[in-house]
Amino acid sequence: MKADKKLKRFLMVLIFCFTSSASAVVLHVGPSRTYTTIQAAIDAATDADEIIIYEANYVEDVTITNLNALYIHANDTDRVTVKGMFNLYNPTNATWSDNNIIEGLIFDQSGIASGWCVQHKYARNNEYKQCIFMGDGSGANGIYGYLQYGLNIARHCTFYGLASPYSNGYAAGLHVVDSIIAFNTAQPYNATGYSGVATYSNYYNNSLLPVGVGDTTGTIFQDPQFLSTDPFDSDFLVLGAGSACIGTASDATDMGAFKDPVIQLLSSDPNNGESWPREMNN
Repeated sequence: MKADKKLKRFLMVLIFCFTSSASAVVLHVGPSRTYTTIQAAIDAATDADEIIIYEANYVEDVTITNLNALYIHANDTDRVTVKGMFNLYNPTNATWSDNNIIEGLIFDQSGIASGWCVQHKYARNNEYKQCIFMGDGSGANGIYGYLQYGLNIARHCTFYGLASPYSNGYAAGLHVVDSIIAFNTAQPYNATGYSGVATYSNYYNNSLLPVGVGDTTGTIFQDPQFLSTDPFDSDFLVLGAGSACIGTASDATDMGAFKDPVIQLLSSDPNNGESWPREMNN
């Protein structure tokens, strides 16, 4: 009898896993694709779907509400720029947006005097990978982690030309790891009781960013030496071979910015074979 129950339970789990994976779909976003805006694809998505975004400037605000395990990423080496607010937003703590991965996007708030590239509210365990959060010094900010809730991570990202590059906290909010924080004009925002975290990262030329914001293990303070700081250049925020950042991240790979496409796209696995959050398990 016990053996029959175990077999039944095993079969139910197997069926659940099969039906869950079978239900996931791939949605394509681009000027000549099924969806011409990111928001349209989000609205059509269900949990665990993949959204591939093709090269273009997307002038739109994007809101993800109560969706989980999405993999949203640029197509191959396409330069995908979002000019608008990107929100993982839920109105109350009755719902959450969990375990989403956003990879390879440029969040550009150039010319914007305030606000954030990305905001979280009731969003947990979400990860930004190889993304750029940028402004032109006008006053826009990077990631607002909504410190009271959740645990989110920005890994191998670049925060450039912003006011406050990010908000975070060690116990909750946002962890910044293996990233570059350069040419920003204000301190990271930290709520009372939370300490900033930017481990194995590079602080450089931030006019109001103090040396040592919370845990800065492995942090360096040298010019990252980008090949280009022109957003229209194909080498925009790609690290030069002699950069102080090369090999200084916690996983011994280039930190922050966009890496060489051959290196960047070795794996199509959104987790690159890692369990989330890798850094917290070291």
